[in-house]
Amino acid sequence: MNDYCEFQIDHGFYVVPMILVREVLQVPLLSPVPLAPTILLGMTCHRGEVLPVFEIKSLLTSDHTENPPPARTRTLVLAHDETVLGLQVDQISRVSAPDNIEPEVPQETPPLWSLFQTKEGSRNLRLIHLDRLVFVLNSLLQEHA
Repeated sequence: MNDYCEFQIDHGFYVVPMILVREVLQVPLLSPVPLAPTILLGMTCHRGEVLPVFEIKSLLTSDHTENPPPARTRTLVLAHDETVLGLQVDQISRVSAPDNIEPEVPQETPPLWSLFQTKEGSRNLRLIHLDRLVFVLNSLLQEHA
């Protein structure tokens, strides 16, 4: 059984496989990137690597209001293939092993997440598909280049 890192963005609960998680950081000092889309919060140097940090709330929810980051905001550093990136999340909840994967209803474009159910059945979790997310982020960055 796989372990997942559970986190919250706005009022939604999301998970990514722990194998993709490099580490969790306090919000780092970010250097803005001129003319970049607003989804790219900025770049930081972390452990000798340049790390882009993204705010993906607008991709995951229909709520596009800008609120100040919660006090427990963290940057989740993820590695996928050759890509390392940071995601700003409202808080890290826990490491869990959700079961009973609920298939997502097919859509025209593949969703960025699929539904999971917690073992206790108390809430839904959304599994982030990092390969799809990286593709969407790269597309948005290329549009602004």
